[in-house]
Amino acid sequence: MINWNIILYWTLPGIFNSTLVSAAVALGVGGVIGLIAGAISHRFKLAVLSGIGGSFLGTMLIAMLPILSQPNLFGSGYGGIVLMFFAMTLIPIGSISGALAGLLAGFKLSPRRRQKLFLILLICIYILIALASYGRKFLACAEFPGELYCRNPYL
Repeated sequence: MINWNIILYWTLPGIFNSTLVSAAVALGVGGVIGLIAGAISHRFKLAVLSGIGGSFLGTMLIAMLPILSQPNLFGSGYGGIVLMFFAMTLIPIGSISGALAGLLAGFKLSPRRRQKLFLILLICIYILIALASYGRKFLACAEFPGELYCRNPYL
C-alpha cells in the first residue's frame, strides 16, 4: 500500500532540498532581523539565534509546505511559473513572520523552554511536511497513475 517511489524519489529529496533553501533564507533574513532586534535590545546573540531559528521554521511551514504538497508543479511545462510565484510570495512572508515570532518567543521564554519548543516545532513541521507531501502525491497517483511522480524518475 505504501508507494516507495514517492517516498524515496520525491518526498525525501523534497524535504532535504526545502531544508537547504529554508536554512539559506533563514541565515539571510533571520540574521538581518535578529541584528536589528539585537541592536534595539542590546542582546545580540539571543536575538540573532532566535531570528534565524524562527525564520527557518516559518519558511518551512509557510513556504515549503504548500510548494512540496502540490503535485502539479512537477513534470509540467507551466510548473516552473507556479513554483516561482509560490516562492516569490510565500518565502518572504514565511521568513519574516517566522523571524518575528522567533524573536518574541526567544525574548519571552527561558533558555531551556526555548530549546524544547524549537525541537518540538521542528519535529512537528517535518512530520507535517512529510505527510502532506506523500499524501497529496499518493492521492494524485491513485487518480492519475501515469504521472511522472508515480514512478521511478531514474528508469
